[in-house]
Amino acid sequence: MKADKIFIILLIFILAVIGGTAAWQLMNISASGETYNVTVVVSDSSSARWANFKEGLSQGAQDYGIMLNMVTTTDFTGMKQERSLISKEIENGADALIIQLFSSYNQSEYLDNLNVDTPLVLIESDSNPEDVFSSITPDNEAIGKELGSLIVKKADSYEERKLKVGVLAGNQEELAMYQRLSSFRDTIKNKNVDIAWQISGYTDDDIEMQMNNYQKQNHADCVVALGNDQLESGIDYYVSYGSQFKDVLYGVGASEKTVYYLENGMINSLIVPDEYTCGYFAVKTVYEKLTHAQETAKNKQIGYRVVDRASVFSEADEMMIFPRTQ
Repeated sequence: MKADKIFIILLIFILAVIGGTAAWQLMNISASGETYNVTVVVSDSSSARWANFKEGLSQGAQDYGIMLNMVTTTDFTGMKQERSLISKEIENGADALIIQLFSSYNQSEYLDNLNVDTPLVLIESDSNPEDVFSSITPDNEAIGKELGSLIVKKADSYEERKLKVGVLAGNQEELAMYQRLSSFRDTIKNKNVDIAWQISGYTDDDIEMQMNNYQKQNHADCVVALGNDQLESGIDYYVSYGSQFKDVLYGVGASEKTVYYLENGMINSLIVPDEYTCGYFAVKTVYEKLTHAQETAKNKQIGYRVVDRASVFSEADEMMIFPRTQ
């Protein structure tokens, strides 16, 4: 009987704590009495690579009472196109912006002017030297090094010749892609590896055709893809030649398609950035800017996991690949 009373008291205490926490969160969200409209601008917004990022955005918007508008876009072909969209969203009343820059070069003056009246958070982009802008990005140099280490390990089995690798490098004007490629090249330098060919660019429309041409000229034993879209293009190329290819792809991604071909055996290893956390913290950071809870720029580096067929169904890897908004 005494034990029952103790249990009831503990239960009431726990419910009170939960109720108090929920009430505090509700008051915190509605304290300003304002609804903030936040616009998200990324290249090719319908791409599968943004799925986990969108999950994080959605959860953050729910937790912080933000109205999100993710602009429908195709692959950006230049900064002018992106700037035009951003200007239009500001004219339409966006209170803040979450942006993936098409190019990381010579953007400080433009962003300085933009940031005067409209708080912004950059994702997968660098901020200026004064750290005026908050940025949320993976450790791209570590990701590039990880890819390089995987290739060097594979090359150890090539005793009579060097391993030849093709690289799908994506848009090298994006800081993330540039850092991944630089780190990858540094890691394989002076190792038993040769780069047979490299395809760079901001559109993936003709990657299969380019791969076909390059493979005829200088056949690569395997291909490294620096982003999800590039990895899916690599998959499409190999699928068009049959299903017999195994362990020919290494890359960054987390879409259902890339996970399927990891299980299938075509992909040897998949590096999965924590895009969910990127989306969530982008909303959290912009909320803090809008409510003046954060007066100075704050940069956050998100983590990643290396996933192979043996670990793809582990709890930790599943949580990273398939996060779900609560």
